[in-house]
Amino acid sequence: MSRTNEITLENVKPLEAVVMLHDGVLVRIADAAKAAAEGDFEGQFAQVMRANQILSGLNRCLDMDAGGDVAARLRDTYEALAGALTGTLGKNDSVAYQKIGKAVWDSREAWASIAGVDGLAP
Repeated sequence: MSRTNEITLENVKPLEAVVMLHDGVLVRIADAAKAAAEGDFEGQFAQVMRANQILSGLNRCLDMDAGGDVAARLRDTYEALAGALTGTLGKNDSVAYQKIGKAVWDSREAWASIAGVDGLAP
């Protein structure tokens, strides 16, 4: 891989980073669902906690003063998603993971549109 194709912190724009973080949440949700389906509840726990850490980071980066109502709605969304993910622990609930994943996907697509990012999440 050439150095010009590498993703580094220096060449990722903030809005692109937000999209990438959503992609990370989506990967962790898929991995948690897979672990739950396999009865690997320790693995499920680890993936849910990783997803929640990313959501928490997104939440902490919101500028509540400048963002107004939009920031408040995003905060509510990120907190609701984290709570819903925590509610899946110890359960094999593929429907819940699909609903949570859809909500994260919708948020990701909104950010991707704003950022002008093409392509699908992993």
